[in-house]
Amino acid sequence: MSCCVLRCAVLCRGRSIVQQKKQELLDLIKAEGLVAVGDVKLYQYHPPFTFGLQRVNEVLYEVKEAARS
Repeated sequence: MSCCVLRCAVLCRGRSIVQQKKQELLDLIKAEGLVAVGDVKLYQYHPPFTFGLQRVNEVLYEVKEAARS
């Protein structure tokens, strides 16, 4: 299975930031002619006291090609 990932250097404490990045990634997936499979995954690689621009967070969806009609 393939994945699409959106990296972001922000503090992902609230659901609004995650929802915004999730929607941004879904829009990119759709623009590429792909379909998201399953739920979004959020990967956070740094401790909570790391400054925002030094953080590496990723929003990930598994994807597949859209059915052709």
